[in-house]
Amino acid sequence: HRYQRLVSVTDLDASQASPFARALALGLAWDRRVEALDFFHLTGDGALDDYALEWRARAAAWAGDWAGVESSIAAMSDAQRTTSRWRYWAGRAAAHRGERRAAEALYASIAGDDNYYSAMAAAHLGRSLEPRVEPLPLYASVVDTLAARPAFVRARELLRSGLPAAAMREWRYGYAQLDERAQRQTIHLASRWGRHDVAVASATRHGVFNDYALLYPKPYAAEVLAAVRSSGLASELIYGVIRQESLYRADAVSGAGARGLMQLMPGTARPLARDAGLTGRPDLLEPGINIRLGTAELRRLGALYDGQLPLMLAAYNAGANAVARWLPDEPLDSDIWIENVPYNETRDYVRRVLWHTVVFRWLETGRPQSTRNWLEPVSP
Repeated sequence: HRYQRLVSVTDLDASQASPFARALALGLAWDRRVEALDFFHLTGDGALDDYALEWRARAAAWAGDWAGVESSIAAMSDAQRTTSRWRYWAGRAAAHRGERRAAEALYASIAGDDNYYSAMAAAHLGRSLEPRVEPLPLYASVVDTLAARPAFVRARELLRSGLPAAAMREWRYGYAQLDERAQRQTIHLASRWGRHDVAVASATRHGVFNDYALLYPKPYAAEVLAAVRSSGLASELIYGVIRQESLYRADAVSGAGARGLMQLMPGTARPLARDAGLTGRPDLLEPGINIRLGTAELRRLGALYDGQLPLMLAAYNAGANAVARWLPDEPLDSDIWIENVPYNETRDYVRRVLWHTVVFRWLETGRPQSTRNWLEPVSP
C-alpha cells in the first residue's frame, strides 16, 4: 500500500517507479515473503540485472512458482544462465513441469563440475558421486630447488621461529620471481611445509581445484579422532568445517575475533569449556582444545535441529537466532531452503561444507558417495 501511495503521490510512471519496486522485491525476497514476486513483476526489464533475476528465481522456488523459476533463468545473461547453479535449477523446474528427460539432461550436464550442485544433481539422478580427479604433477627436483632458494629458506626459518607474517612476506617475494610452471610447484612446497592455507590459495590462483589428495589433507588426526569419539560426529564433517573455517591454520583469528581451526568466538567457547570440564580461559589457538569445543558446538546445534545438517551448518556460521528467522513454516526441500538463505556468506558456507564432506568421505573410503540424504526436507 505504501508503494502504491508513493507512486500516486509522486506521479511516477512505470519506468520511474521500477527502482523502488526492485528494492522492495529484493528486501521481501531476503525475508522469504511471497509478495516479493508481485514487486519483481512491477520491476521493469531494464532493472532486472542478473542479481535481481537470481533473487526472483529464488523467491519463485520458495513460493513453488516453477514457471517463475524458468522465466527468471531464461532472462539471465548467458554467463549466468550456464553456471552449475542455474542449470541445476533449470533441471529442477523441468522436473516439476513433468519433462523428465530434459531434467535428467540438465542434471547430467553438471555431473562433472565437482561442487554442491553437481552433488545435488547426482542425488536427483539416483547416482553415487565420484569426484573428478585432476592431479597437479609433482616435479620433486623443482620443489627441492625452490626450497633452497634464499627467499624460501628465509620463509621457512621465519615459520619455525613463530613469525608467520614475516614468513609470508618472504614467500610472496620469492613467489613473484618465478615463472608460472615454478609457481604451480610452490603448491606442493607449501603442502610439504604444512601451510595448507597457502597451498589452497595458490592452487585457486592457478585454477587447480581437483587434486583432492593435495588440497584436502587431514592434519591434526589425533585431535580429530578424539573429537569424533567424544561427539559422535563424522570426521568428514569436522574436517569440512575446519577446511572452510580456517584452511587448517591453528593460529587463524578473524576480524570479528573468531579464533583457531574451527573459528570459535570466545563468548561461544566459554560455556562449552565449562561443560567440558576445562578450567580457566580456554586457549582457542591450541588445536586439541579448539577442535574439542568446535565439535561440541556442532553437536549442540545438531541436537537443536534434530540432526538437520543444513540448519546445523547455517547456525554454526550465522548463529541460531538467524536460522530461527529463516525456518520455513512447514517442511521444505533442502535445496530451496539453502538457496534462499539471505546471507551470501552463509549460503556459500553451507554449500561448500556439504561438498567438503563428500570429498573427505570419498578420500577416506575410496568409494563413490551417495548424496541422496541431501534430498531430505528441512523441517521447522
